[in-house]
Amino acid sequence: MDAGKACGKPTDCCAPRQNTPTYASPAATHKNTAMTTAPLEARLLEMVFPDHTNHLNTLFGGQALAWMDKAAFIVASRYARRTVVTARSEQVDFRVPVRKGQLVELTARIVEVGRSSMQVEVEMIAEDLLSGDRRVCTTGRFVMIALDSNGTPTSVPAMLEIAVTP
Repeated sequence: MDAGKACGKPTDCCAPRQNTPTYASPAATHKNTAMTTAPLEARLLEMVFPDHTNHLNTLFGGQALAWMDKAAFIVASRYARRTVVTARSEQVDFRVPVRKGQLVELTARIVEVGRSSMQVEVEMIAEDLLSGDRRVCTTGRFVMIALDSNGTPTSVPAMLEIAVTP
């Protein structure tokens, strides 16, 4: 294990992420344009238990969609710092089945921002806990909308282009 790494992974997983944009906070006034960073990525872990599976002992598609929507909701909420709702799920591809007893890791990333909308890509990876084998099992794209206190669409901060240094 590397001396400075708590997890012992050979990658830079513990290093600060380079893909967090800087933007003016929605709460900032025109006189006080406080700058902050917004996360563009969220990760969730879920365990596939028997009540999540069908008669073939594989994950229900609806359960996979619910977990993916939850991940999209979290990243969009953290980015916008507003109430968000799902407007649409697009192009969800179920590539390989997820088996009972596997661990599922969901990674949601904001890839595009409109006036009140955020496009979120979600990747779901299934991991066999005994062998460590990991496979991308499901991918999808979700459109999330930010709402104001009256429940109407409201603007979200623009995503700035970030130069990622290697």
